[in-house]
Amino acid sequence: PPRLAESALAILGGKTCVLRGARNSVAGGVVVDCERMSMSLEEPHPFDSAFKLIKEMRAELQDLRAALSAEQQIRASEVSELRNEVKTLKEVLTKEKTERSAACQKLSSDLTLETSSRHKSLDEIKAQHRQQIGQLNELLQDEVRERKSCEHVLDTKDTTETSERKSEDHSLLQDLTSHKANFLNCKDEHAGRINNLTHDMELVVSYLQKVSCAWESMKGGQLLCTGGVRPAGDSGQAS
Repeated sequence: PPRLAESALAILGGKTCVLRGARNSVAGGVVVDCERMSMSLEEPHPFDSAFKLIKEMRAELQDLRAALSAEQQIRASEVSELRNEVKTLKEVLTKEKTERSAACQKLSSDLTLETSSRHKSLDEIKAQHRQQIGQLNELLQDEVRERKSCEHVLDTKDTTETSERKSEDHSLLQDLTSHKANFLNCKDEHAGRINNLTHDMELVVSYLQKVSCAWESMKGGQLLCTGGVRPAGDSGQAS
């Protein structure tokens, strides 16, 4: 990745600085070592460790360069793949955009046709509704006029019937008054007759009682019609 490459470059820069410092130190130490060589030739060389370190650093630098080169190749191949993928996606997107544009245009044209068709149908329905409403209004007006006429006729008829019923009520009231007067007269007459009959019955009862007493007195006598001897004194009374 880019961070690994940056770190590798930083390490290489640091090691390069170290190498430069080592070279400067070697250059300055050569003079010193030449002076000391005369002193002791049998001692170990003082720059062997530095040279060894330089060799190790060079080997490490070569490894880092190889790793960086491999990383660059990998990243180059990945970038190439990504570019190809982006190119493919762009082509697909362009194709999709073209197809979507065509579909949107077709949908827009279809929507326009459907809208015009619906508007036409709506206008036809509105016209039909206006016509039906006009017809219904005419029928309603006719019905209103007919109902008003029928109501007028009914009102006239009710008025006539009311007057007739009032006259009939008046005549019935007069007849009822006359019948009531006749009933009272008849009642008074019948009461008088009943009183007369009661008087007559009481009189008859009294006479019948008298007759019963006379009959009881007659039981001791003998009637001639029954075959008995008529007394001489009774002939005058019988005649």
